[in-house]
Amino acid sequence: GARLMVDAAQSVGVVPINADQMGLDMVAFGGHKGLLGPHGIGGFYSNSAVEFEHPDGAKADTAHSYCDVGSVPYAALSGLGAGIDFLLSRKHGIRSVHEHIRKITTDFIMLIKELEGLKCHGG
Repeated sequence: GARLMVDAAQSVGVVPINADQMGLDMVAFGGHKGLLGPHGIGGFYSNSAVEFEHPDGAKADTAHSYCDVGSVPYAALSGLGAGIDFLLSRKHGIRSVHEHIRKITTDFIMLIKELEGLKCHGG
């Protein structure tokens, strides 16, 4: 059967995501946006049902053995970890970030609707 992969670059760290509950087989994301990490770091999740196959036909035992890139960017990983720790230390974690963004977005839309000569579509 087909697998479902989502590019969650704009969502991770901003919108609560549970890949298993959402039926996602794979999720790719950048670490420098909602997770507050440095540029050049990101992540990839796959559930245990996903099989990885090397282009030459050799099968990999794990995603780690298939995706191992050699050098580990320790500084970037440390920065990503600090961003995630900060988000999770907030009063209600990522959910509170999401609610805050929804509130300021709603406030912004209400303000621009009041501007003369401006037509707002949506919202």
